[in-house]
Amino acid sequence: MYKRYRAQQEYCLQVVGQEVIYIQACTRLVQGACVKERKMVTIKEFARTENCSYEAIRQQIKRYETDLKSHIIKQGRTRFIDEYAAKFLREKRRAAPIVIQEQNKDDELQQLRDENKNLLIKLAAVQEELHQLDIEQRENIKFRLEADQNKKQLEAAEQKANDAAEELALYKPTIFGLYKKEKKNI
Repeated sequence: MYKRYRAQQEYCLQVVGQEVIYIQACTRLVQGACVKERKMVTIKEFARTENCSYEAIRQQIKRYETDLKSHIIKQGRTRFIDEYAAKFLREKRRAAPIVIQEQNKDDELQQLRDENKNLLIKLAAVQEELHQLDIEQRENIKFRLEADQNKKQLEAAEQKANDAAEELALYKPTIFGLYKKEKKNI
């Protein structure tokens, strides 16, 4: 029978590029012999090395929790994953990559600015045309009012002329070259 001893836990430092990452080395002893050594990293450190967010790794671990159950150790509020879990998560991330379509935002922005400028020019032209139509309509109304006034004045002048003609028809020449008004017969 194998005797199991409590796992020895020790912390060591590993320098990766410019950053210092804390790694927990966990060793299990069985009958005094080293069976397996696992290097552990926190989820946050793993996310930093993978250039993704902590939340993305946490969700991925949650998704594959049954496969990684024995490869995740929780100490207090910190969870550590071993090399197997890190490799497993990397493979799953590569198997289902996130497709990010990088579009040239500057070209699209410039195109939208040009379109906006063209629409503003068209709007200004339409507003100018509406302004001209408004001016023409006001002039037409003014001319109609003047025409109506002239028509009334013409009718009044015609009426005066008719009255004057009727009045003139009442005057008859006399012997001395003068005119005498005759009385109207009603």
